[in-house]
Order: sequence, then structure tokens, then C-alpha cells
Amino acid sequence: MSSPSASDRSVEPRNPTPVPGVAGLAAWQSRMAEATALFSIGSTVLLAAASVAALSAFSAPAGLAIFLGGWLAVFIHLAAWGRLTVAIRVVGSRIGSALRSAFLASLFGLVIGLAAFASEAGGYWYALFLAAVFPFVPLVWAPVAIAHACLFLLAGRFASGRLARALVGIGCLWLFAISAWALAVGRSYSDLSYAPMWMFAGLTAPGYLVLAAGWRRASAVTLRWEGRLVERGPSSPASD
Repeated sequence: MSSPSASDRSVEPRNPTPVPGVAGLAAWQSRMAEATALFSIGSTVLLAAASVAALSAFSAPAGLAIFLGGWLAVFIHLAAWGRLTVAIRVVGSRIGSALRSAFLASLFGLVIGLAAFASEAGGYWYALFLAAVFPFVPLVWAPVAIAHACLFLLAGRFASGRLARALVGIGCLWLFAISAWALAVGRSYSDLSYAPMWMFAGLTAPGYLVLAAGWRRASAVTLRWEGRLVERGPSSPASD
């Protein structure tokens, strides 16, 4: 096996890994990549649905696009939440508590957002809920995206390699920026009368995609280090 480059040499980790073992770390990073990739796919579906609605001038086909796209995105995001739950549950120590707190904050933000949506919609909330309008309402999705950004930013210190950590950081900044922008323009259901507001939920997709690329890169770096451990002895995938 060829000798590692200067940027590939091992260094002692400044923090304990969130899960035991190099193989366990790679698997954990892979789960984070899977979760963020699913979030990105779901948000892309929302963006596509909003785009179709805008192109059809919010006529009858727009309602169908919002209904189908909204519910498809919801189910994809539920699958992403499931993968994220598995990834967070195996993390021990104080960082595990911090990640679980951010995860619970995202759930709390979703519940509060849905409650606010139902309160504002009044007697129409049930019909609007079934029509899958709620995934597009900033007050519903933006607190979730902000909590996700906090969660991945906390976890990002355990992404193996400088490039992976940079990608995770960029993805988190994107989620923060889009969420803040959406909340600044309009928060509630009534603000969806402004057509561009429908796009904001889908614009989280690039942020989640960059996060997925960062975690996938981290997993690849960790697996590369795992292969070297047999020959070179214990080391850390802290730099690539």
C-alpha cells in the first residue's frame, strides 16, 4: 500500500468519536448522509410542485401538483426522519444529548408550526391540511430546517476530513439563510398569496444536498482510514 500524503497523515482526534470504532463511525456518517439525501429529495419534490403551480398560474393543475407533490414530499421526509432517528439514537456522551436536544427541537418546531397553521386557517384548516398546503408554509418548515442546521452543525465536528466538514458547514449555512429569508418575507398561510413564497420550502434542497455530499465524503474518508489501520496501527480520520 502506498504511503499517505502529507494531508492524509493521521492526527490524534481532539474529541472522542460519537460512536465506538472506525467502522462504527463510518456507518454513522453513512446514515447521516442517507438522511440528508432523503431530505434533499423531499425538498426537491416541493420545489418541483411549486414550480408547476407557478407555471400553471395556480389554476386547477396547480392544486393537483401541490397535493401530489406535497404529500409525496411529506412521506419522503418521514423516511428521512426515520434514518436520522437511527443515527442520533446510537450516539453516546454529551454530544449525543446535544444532538437529541436539537432533534427534539425540530419536532417541537414542527408541532408548534402546525398548530399555528391550524389556528390561522380556522375552519378551513382540515381541508388545507388534506390539500398538502402546510409543507409550503414557512412557519411550519422553517423552524424544522433551522433545528436541523443546528443538529448537523453540532455533528459536523465529527465529519472525517476538512472537505467534509466544510461541506457540512456550507449546507448548514444554506439552511439557516433560506429559513431566515422565508421568515423575513412571510411566515404564515396567508402570505402564500405572494407566489414566490411557495418556492422557499423547496429551496432547502441544495442545502440538504451539500450536507449529504459532506457526510458521504466523511464516510469515504473514514473507510479509507479503516483499511490503513491494519497496516499502520490505530490512527484517526480527522484529516483528509
